[in-house]
This record gives sequence, C-alpha cells and structure tokens, in this order.
Amino acid sequence: MLIECKQCSAIIDATVLNSYEVCPDPQLGEGLPVKYSFLKCPKCKNPFLVVQENYGEGWDEELFRLFPPQDRRVNPSFPEPIKNTYKEALSCFKGKAFTATIIMCRKTLGLMYLVDKRQVIGYSYIRFKRGAL
Repeated sequence: MLIECKQCSAIIDATVLNSYEVCPDPQLGEGLPVKYSFLKCPKCKNPFLVVQENYGEGWDEELFRLFPPQDRRVNPSFPEPIKNTYKEALSCFKGKAFTATIIMCRKTLGLMYLVDKRQVIGYSYIRFKRGAL
C-alpha cells in the first residue's frame, strides 16, 4: 500500500502486517464496511494505522491515516481559492520552504477574513466564490 512516510520524507510501499475488517449489519443501517490495516515502512520500520472504506466496489484505494495523524484538511465548504492556498502552504511546509509557508498561511488567513467580511477588494465576491481569483 502506498503511503507517505514522514520519517523518510517519501511515498513508500508499506508492508501490511495485519488487517481487520468490520462489516456492520446493513439491516441496522450501521454504515459501510471498513478495513483497518497495520503497516510498516520498509526503510525506517515506522508503524502506520490506516482505514479504508468499501462503497460496494471493493476497498477504496485512498487510505486515511489514523496513526501517525494525517495533515489537517481544509473545510470542504470553503471557496476554492482558500482551499488552494492552504494546500500550497502545506506543500511549502513539506518541502521545508518555511518563508513560503508563512506567506501562504498569511494569504490563506487574509482570504478567510475577506470571505468572513463578504468583501474582496478589487474583485466582486461572486467572482471570488466561483474561484475566479
């Protein structure tokens, strides 16, 4: 399973040590089947605990890392420009470009402030909401 190892600073093909599947009773409406997997990095031997969901077409290939904690995600209801600047700030941080990280964090907070005040200086708010900035 491909996963990002923060210790190695790389995407690695982790070794699956063990998995546990939880299949709730569909008659009770308890939710989707999930699979927890315990992985280890083949290079540094660090452990990972991940979860996958089954939406009816097999196990989802996207892993959600429970341990070590995954990077925080931005609220999906935020406009695209805010999501993009936040993702860019995370990319800068991962690349150890700390000055660029600070600049992108400042830009993200500035955009959040403008959305909160429902005004975008020099642009209409509707263009901003559509991601036209």
